[in-house]
Parts: sequence; structure tokens; C-alpha cells
Amino acid sequence: NNYIAGTSGALQFTTSGSERLLIESGGNVRVSDEHLRFDTTGKGIIFGIDGGSNRPSIIGNYTSSSDNNMVFNVTGSEKLRISSKGHITAPSNPAFHARPPASYNISGNGIIGGTWSTGDSESFVRGTLANGNSIWNNSTGIFTVPVTGIYYIHWSVFLNQNTTRRDAYIYRGSDIIARTEIGDPEGTTGNNKSVSVSTVVSLSVNDQIKFAALTTGGTTIYQTVRPWSYACGYLVG
Repeated sequence: NNYIAGTSGALQFTTSGSERLLIESGGNVRVSDEHLRFDTTGKGIIFGIDGGSNRPSIIGNYTSSSDNNMVFNVTGSEKLRISSKGHITAPSNPAFHARPPASYNISGNGIIGGTWSTGDSESFVRGTLANGNSIWNNSTGIFTVPVTGIYYIHWSVFLNQNTTRRDAYIYRGSDIIARTEIGDPEGTTGNNKSVSVSTVVSLSVNDQIKFAALTTGGTTIYQTVRPWSYACGYLVG
């Protein structure tokens, strides 16, 4: 009842009288009724000639029925993971969180230059450009888009002794693509005030995103930027 047979140009594998696997004449492989199983955790399917480490692969990792995951690799690196709880993580998706320079004087087009920081425990930069450079530049406060897609971008700034209207806005190149304005406050006494703007936008590879603020009264960022002032963004898809 167990045999291997050739039929119509195909190769049929049979156990207990039932077909289990069929290699068709065109090279397609069919597994009948059951799963393709791997006896060892951390094994899976590797695509490409010879199955080298730089090939795309799908790997299953099993510790127990409640502790296991699937990992999708490209060029030998993990790009997506699905946990046993259904959580999906994409560790290579571009994202950043950075803080502007404290006491920065806002002038001209309002773009916040100076030396930004990603040194706080909650701040980070994840992603590189095709040339190997980082997607975020602390020296300029510019986020360079690494891949065309839909992005979430947020910018919040805390202004020192503000007495007039205040705006927060986001540039793509020389164009303002998102802006929030808060009108003149009552009275003339200066107070420290926040303004922020968020957007979900379509961006193209190598677009440059800059962060800006506008105010005619209290034209500096507050001397302590954490936790009030920050810019962040990530690829939605």
C-alpha cells in the first residue's frame, strides 16, 4: 500500500493506499489533505536557487502551543514576525522620534534647524536610505523618506513666553503640507504654550520632511524640550 509511481508525467507518493504527495509534470508540488511538517523548530521554507542565507524564507519557531511564531525573512534578515498572540511586528519599517534643540530661536521660514537629539530613552531612529545613510539627520532636523508609501507624521513644539498666535507646520521640501494655527491668547502676559500638528500623507522616496513653527511673540523653543517638544513619524504602509 506504500509506493511511488509515475503517471502521466507526474510522480505520485502513496502511503496506506492514499496519495500523499504529487510532483506534477510541470514541477508543481501538491501535498494532499495534510500539512507540510518540520520536525525541528526554526526550520521552514527557503526560496531561491540553492537556498542560501540571503534568500527569502518563511521560518516557524516553536517552543510550545502558546509560545511560537512565524518569521518572514528577506535577504537573510527578519522583516515581519507574527507572534502566537497574533501581534505583527515589522522591525525594518522606517520610523523615528527626535527632539528639537532647546532655546532655539525661530526665524525666517520657521524651520527648526540646529542640533536635534535622539538620545532620550524613548527616542530612536530606525531605517536607512539606499545609500546607507540614516533616514533622520540630527544636524538638520530633516527626515528623508526611504520608500514611497503612506506615512504618519507628528510635530509638537513648546514655545517660551508666547504672547501671540502660534503655528506648527510640516514642510515637504519647500511646500507646507500640514499646519495648525492657534489664535492670539487673551491678554499680553507671556506664557509657555504648546502647538502641534499631525498628518497622514502620501510621500515619495527621497522626499525631505522638515518641521517649523511661527510666532511673533515668544520666538524661542522652551529651554527644556522633554517632554513637550518632539517630532516623530513612521511608515503606515
